[in-house]
Amino acid sequence: MSRKKSTHLHFTPGKRLFVKMVDGSCFVDKFVETRSRHIVLDERGKVMNCDLLSVTIYRGERI
Repeated sequence: MSRKKSTHLHFTPGKRLFVKMVDGSCFVDKFVETRSRHIVLDERGKVMNCDLLSVTIYRGERI
């Protein structure tokens, strides 16, 4: 069984992030802080690390 790669979770507080979840949903939210097992976002609140597929800095709409 392969182990899931860890997701990069160190961002500056207040940065807008583009988040992809394991269930396929995507959203943009502001970063607040990182804890050992979750990240804290402005609107979504706590999101568990195991539920994240990828997290990147949101750079606006891409065409």
